[in-house]
Amino acid sequence: TTKPSASSGAESMTTRLTPAKHQTITILIVRLRNPSRVSAAFTAEELQPEMDAHGNIHVVRKPIRRSEAPAPVPVPITFKRRAEEPHGELALAELLPDMQAKLALAVPITGVFGPDGVRRISISEFQAGETCVVKSAADSAREDQRAFNIQR
Repeated sequence: TTKPSASSGAESMTTRLTPAKHQTITILIVRLRNPSRVSAAFTAEELQPEMDAHGNIHVVRKPIRRSEAPAPVPVPITFKRRAEEPHGELALAELLPDMQAKLALAVPITGVFGPDGVRRISISEFQAGETCVVKSAADSAREDQRAFNIQR
C-alpha cells in the first residue's frame, strides 16, 4: 500500500509492506506405482532350447531384461491458505478429495507424505513446490496384507 507522506513539502511516496493474509500454494503430488508383477508364464523369446555335448535338448530360460515401469509423473495442485491457519487439519481433509480427483484414484486418500517421509497433517505444513507422495486406502490394505503374510 502506498500513501503520500506529509512530512516534507514535496510529495513523496512511502511503501508499507504487510504480510499477505492469504497464500496461494502449489505442490506436486504423486502416487507411487506398485512394483510390476512377474508373470509365471514365460514368452517364447525367454524359452530357448539348447543342446548339450551329449545331444540332449534342454529348455533353458534366458533372462530378458524387461523395461521398468515409467516413473510416476507429479501432478500440480494449487490451493489457498491463510498465513496463520488455525484449522489446517480440517482444510487438509477438505483438500484430499481434490487430490483424489487429480490423480484419478478410485479409493480415498488416507495420507500425504512430504519429501522427508513425514506425514502432513495440516495444510500449513506444505512448502511451495515440494513433491508429496499420496497414499490411498488400497496402499494401506496392501501393507496390512504384507505384514500379515510376514507374521505367518
